[in-house]
Amino acid sequence: MIDGDLLARLSDASPTGTTATQSVYRRLSVLETLFEREVVSGPSVPLPLERRLSLWRHGFTSRSGVLFDVEEGRYDEYLSDYQLERLDSLGGPWGAVVKNKLAQYLLLDAFREHLPDCYGVLDGGDLKRRPAFASYEGDGPRRVDAVPWLRDHLDGEGALVLKPVYGYGGSGVYVCRAAEGDGDDYLVNGEAKTAAEFSALVEELEEYLVWEFVQQAGYADDLFPDAVHTLRVLTLWDPEADEPFVSKAVHRIGTADSAPVDNWSRGGLSAEIREGGTLGPAAYWSDDDHERRWFERHPDTGARIEGAQVPGWPAIRDRLLELASTVPYLPRVGWDVVVTGEGEFVVLELNSHAGVETLQVHGPLLRDERTRRFYEHHGFA
Repeated sequence: MIDGDLLARLSDASPTGTTATQSVYRRLSVLETLFEREVVSGPSVPLPLERRLSLWRHGFTSRSGVLFDVEEGRYDEYLSDYQLERLDSLGGPWGAVVKNKLAQYLLLDAFREHLPDCYGVLDGGDLKRRPAFASYEGDGPRRVDAVPWLRDHLDGEGALVLKPVYGYGGSGVYVCRAAEGDGDDYLVNGEAKTAAEFSALVEELEEYLVWEFVQQAGYADDLFPDAVHTLRVLTLWDPEADEPFVSKAVHRIGTADSAPVDNWSRGGLSAEIREGGTLGPAAYWSDDDHERRWFERHPDTGARIEGAQVPGWPAIRDRLLELASTVPYLPRVGWDVVVTGEGEFVVLELNSHAGVETLQVHGPLLRDERTRRFYEHHGFA
């Protein structure tokens, strides 16, 4: 496992202390962010002025009021936009580690069986490798030409994923495959590329990680085969029991709009994982008409979502809590997990923002007493 000294150096980008002036400045900055968000999205949301004013007084934008279907008199059951924006500071100096996907990989090194292979870092046409990477051969070069290496890997393994070191929402992710049959050489996010086009793409990328393509379990392919579907599991650290717990978990499901990823912001779906691993109906949000829709079946394939089962969910949940227990300095983590078999999984990444929209669309987070105590303890509820 990565040691504390290295983690401290990785977290130097975040301030370690605050003053009253800095605190006021951050709060004003949050209000400015919410005001700008309201100016952009608020006017098109169909709400009377009185309702908007009530939402604003309680820290919600008009969009969130409709998305979460917040009831009058029950505002305190939800994490508001104002609270969510302030939550960025919850991880303190460790927040910088969570935002860096390479740091995440090193942080969880002791749990290699639950990590995809990381092949190296792309930088201006080079692939930089080091012994900490799972596939590194001890006597091999630490810097190789990226394009030939990637081509050889695709010809042998068929697929890999290029993902920025920093980023969120599925932006900038490339799923690369070797094309089958004659004609085009490669497929990138489903789009055909010649060898020259693929080479040009790779050579332009900087601060990108090259990852193993994780094969999801059959039930997920049955839902929709053209995207990787992930669980988003929110773990919080209980300050009284001194242990992590699962606050909420959802199954994100890709669509034709979001493929090859499943991100909510790109048109994906979110289904709550209920007791025992059974899925509820999937939620979809349209920013075009500000309408929340629910699907019992997948809109593209017709596959049944509500009532579908996450294979081995109790074992997955318990193992994730074991992983979370090793990082007590990260009190709030959103785990992105691909189920690969019965009770088996791979962690794709950690998230400090935790994707609360995809969680809270299924019900207010603070209605759960243990979750409420966590946020109260940290001064956010």
